[in-house]
Amino acid sequence: METNELVREREVESRSLLIAIAPSRETLAAASARGLDVVIVGPDGAPGCRPAELPFHPADLTDAASVQDILRRLASARELAGVITSEGHYLRAVAECSSYLGLQGALSVEAASRGENKLLARRCYELSGVRGPRFAAATSAHEAVAEARRIGWPVVVKPANDSNSRAVTLCRNRDDTEAAFAAIAKLEFNLGGQRIAPEVLIEEYIDGPEYSVELFVDHGVTTIVAVCEKALGPAPFFVEVGHAVPASVSKQIETELCDTARAAVGALGARHCVAHAELRVRGGKAFVVEVNLRVAGGKLADLVRTVTGWDLPSVALDIATGRAPSRAYEPQATVGVYHCLIADAPSTLRFDQEPIVLEGVWPPPLLELDVPPGTLVFPVNDARGRIFGRILAYGDDVVSAWSTVRTIRSLLRLRLEPADDAAAAGADGSGCWKAGCC
Repeated sequence: METNELVREREVESRSLLIAIAPSRETLAAASARGLDVVIVGPDGAPGCRPAELPFHPADLTDAASVQDILRRLASARELAGVITSEGHYLRAVAECSSYLGLQGALSVEAASRGENKLLARRCYELSGVRGPRFAAATSAHEAVAEARRIGWPVVVKPANDSNSRAVTLCRNRDDTEAAFAAIAKLEFNLGGQRIAPEVLIEEYIDGPEYSVELFVDHGVTTIVAVCEKALGPAPFFVEVGHAVPASVSKQIETELCDTARAAVGALGARHCVAHAELRVRGGKAFVVEVNLRVAGGKLADLVRTVTGWDLPSVALDIATGRAPSRAYEPQATVGVYHCLIADAPSTLRFDQEPIVLEGVWPPPLLELDVPPGTLVFPVNDARGRIFGRILAYGDDVVSAWSTVRTIRSLLRLRLEPADDAAAAGADGSGCWKAGCC
């Protein structure tokens, strides 16, 4: 019997096994809340959460025959609920697995391929009339400079199939462009362990404030969940270092952002997914920066849930398992802010480790620190840099939310003592994208 025949007629309610490729902790928590067992499939060194207690099947996701063999064995032994990932690099693998198994609720292979590759996505936006920057692809430094000159500096140079803003660089002249292309050319694999695409994307720089639109699409019907205002680290890079929800924009700009995000997701052919769309506004018009067909990373989903009541990891799981998404919670705050902890110069990090208690603050803020006191930290626009912690805070307005952030920083007694850059040889070189915002 073919594998898809084994599962085609089964009701979603009777399915009990979720196949996950690089799932987040939030996805695993949502699966547990629904009584689903989880088995993880994928490359051994894949990013994402893989608790030791969960079954794991190592697999080269580009080897269809071996992956299908694993799927056949799983489907013959257990009823399947769906296939899911929290990483944008594995959208196509999830789509192919779901298609092979005859499961509903996944992206098509075509939409997933566009979602993994920024150049393919750009071409889709252009063909569909979705506003975005002028762009070109280059496979050599000479070609990159020629295209940048044609578009007009400044331009943004980025890998076509990487994530977390890695090697995305603002270039103002020929030298910048050649250096940015060379930096990408040195990369062999993206953060998902896949080979870097040979094409490098050259884009017009849209100078204006940046926003994200968090949304989901279920059977082709789009629901806008939140419009978020973004904060970026210093140029020439584009590391996200914070958000505010909801964005402080006019109704006209909010509509422009939502309509453009909806059109961009539609241009990719995405009919079943959660999406994190990034846009910039110039002259009252929204331009698509990029669209990630996945739940936003970092703690942005937590911020959105507290302010809107929508738990997007749970929504993604609902869609993947064929259930109708629903708002899981009542909104608990009017405004939320997401503040990343970063250094402006090479520094030794100091802070107090006593518990911080804030009386009468609701909903409770979140404080996370990724490294211990005494750690040498670098700016996020340094190759050795990283975001080393984050604060999520809430209020009736943005002023009260930021007041809570300042109070937490004060009680934490966060200090960044100047460090001799010569000490850099002892840094772990983790890179800012290893602990980014989204």
